[in-house]
Amino acid sequence: MQLYKLKKEFEELMMMTDEDWVLPDDVLERLDKSKLDLKEKTQNICTIINGYDNDIDNLDKEIARLSAYKKSVTWNKDRLKKYLQFNLESIGCKTLEAWTFRLWFRKSESVEVDWDVLLEDRFMSVKTTISPNKTAIKEALKHWEVIKGARLVTKENLQIK
Repeated sequence: MQLYKLKKEFEELMMMTDEDWVLPDDVLERLDKSKLDLKEKTQNICTIINGYDNDIDNLDKEIARLSAYKKSVTWNKDRLKKYLQFNLESIGCKTLEAWTFRLWFRKSESVEVDWDVLLEDRFMSVKTTISPNKTAIKEALKHWEVIKGARLVTKENLQIK
């Protein structure tokens, strides 16, 4: 049975009280069965959530492994490209056609900055990131400070172990 149907059934059963707010025996039996169904459904849902947690952990490990592999492959590619460039330049070869590849040198410009030299302000850029310090805000709110645009909210977080 779906969880929302179990919830609806619980609500209906709880409304079946007599004048003294006592549940009849047949309603109590149905309520007990519904509780067992709820426990079973909850067990199944928690098993799925646990499986997702395991999948997330495995994906994080695989991402780390693939990132390390990508870094290694990129380093090897760059090293081989520099090795090829060094050897072609050392023999004065500006173009070369291999069986499936054509190689040549293209001129480009780039700026190299020597950080030991003090540059003028007009050649500098400033990057600033501003974000709320939630730890400080939380402490201030706990000490009854009023902070415009912030409030302390208490939440119920479902824990599954």
